[in-house]
Amino acid sequence: ENMRDISLLLAQGALPECKIIMLHHNKIGDEGLIAFSQALVEGALPECARVDFGYNKIGSGGFAFFADACAKGALAQCRYIIFRNNKIDCAGLASLANACANGALEQCIELDLSFNEIGDDGLTTFAKALKEVGRNGNRRLPQCRELRLSGNKIGDIGLTSLAVACAEGALAQCQELYLTYNDFQEAGLAALAKTISAGALPVLNMIS
Repeated sequence: ENMRDISLLLAQGALPECKIIMLHHNKIGDEGLIAFSQALVEGALPECARVDFGYNKIGSGGFAFFADACAKGALAQCRYIIFRNNKIDCAGLASLANACANGALEQCIELDLSFNEIGDDGLTTFAKALKEVGRNGNRRLPQCRELRLSGNKIGDIGLTSLAVACAEGALAQCQELYLTYNDFQEAGLAALAKTISAGALPVLNMIS
């Protein structure tokens, strides 16, 4: 209920110059994020550069509305998107993939989806979107420097899909890739090593 009230104020023009939204470590669920996303579609927070909904109770239902808002042009200037420790699964990543395919989040330099429930299917879908080239010639998430995917039940299939996307030019600006607490083994690591050895991920300086 409080999120609905806050979102209504934002939609009515409150905090037009706000650059940071920090709502981590609360109990915000799908309904709260849906209300927030609807405010974004109505033009709220046009200058926001950081959104942090980490450590909440957000699932793919709410995250889909957020991704759709981004696809419609919301948070076009946002540099940091943080949803760590929620309940986002494969369906949520499919929504984000669709948003990226429509040119969303082109200014994003850090995407943190650590400790959700993405799995192989989610990462495979997302990786496919990352390697697509838009009308402006840019790949998806062209500015991304940090991608955080730790603790998401990602196995060899998912990591290999990401490696293949990177081999085809995705995440060329990525400097830090976080993959701890997942389920992949030698095959996934071998695929990633092959990608890096071939010259992809040219500015990557840390895998954790």
